Amino acid sequence: INQATDLQTLRVTNVDWTFDNTTVLERLYNLIKTPDSPEVMLTGKIHVPTIGQHDLDKYQEAWKDLTITPRDGIIPQYKVTFVNYDGATLLRADGTPEIQYIDQYGSAVNPITREDNPIATPTKESTVQYSYTFAGWDKAFTNVQDNIIVTATYNEEVRKYTIQYKSMGNSIKTYENVPYGTKPSYDGEDPT
Repeated sequence: INQATDLQTLRVTNVDWTFDNTTVLERLYNLIKTPDSPEVMLTGKIHVPTIGQHDLDKYQEAWKDLTITPRDGIIPQYKVTFVNYDGATLLRADGTPEIQYIDQYGSAVNPITREDNPIATPTKESTVQYSYTFAGWDKAFTNVQDNIIVTATYNEEVRKYTIQYKSMGNSIKTYENVPYGTKPSYDGEDPT
C-alpha cells in the first residue's frame, strides 16, 4: 500500500482474511480520506478479535460489500471533542476537527502534546482589561465512559500599561506597569 504512487483504483475482492487487529483496514481507509483519493473497493469477509463501534461503522460505510466479524465482540467507543472557550471545535494541523473516538474506559490523547497532527495551543484574544493564557482543560479525558466535550480553560491577568504625562509634547513623567483601571497620582513637576 505504501509503495503505490499515483494510485487511482484499488480493488480487493472476495477476501477471507483474519487479522490480529484493524491496522490494514485503517491504512486502506486512510487512502480514501483525502480529496484526491483513489477508489478503494473491498469485498468479502474480514475477521478480527475485537473492533471499536465507531471503527466498524466507518468501515461498513466505506465498503458496503465487506463483512467484518469481531470474534470477541464490539467495543463501545465514545466521542471526545476538544473545543475552545467559545465552544468552537479546535482544529488539527491538517484542518480537521479535534474529535477522538475512544474505546470504553480508554483515554483520549492530549491533542497539544501528541506528535502526530497536533493542534496549536488554544488562544483567547485579550481584551482592553485582561490578557489570557491557556491553563489546560476543564475536565479529565481518562476512563472515558460517555461522549464528552473538553473545553480549553484560561488564566486571566489584568493587563498593565505605560502611562506618560506630557506637556507640550514633551514627556515629563512616565509610570510603567500600571494595572488597567488604576490611575497613578501625578507626583512630578508642574508643567511650565
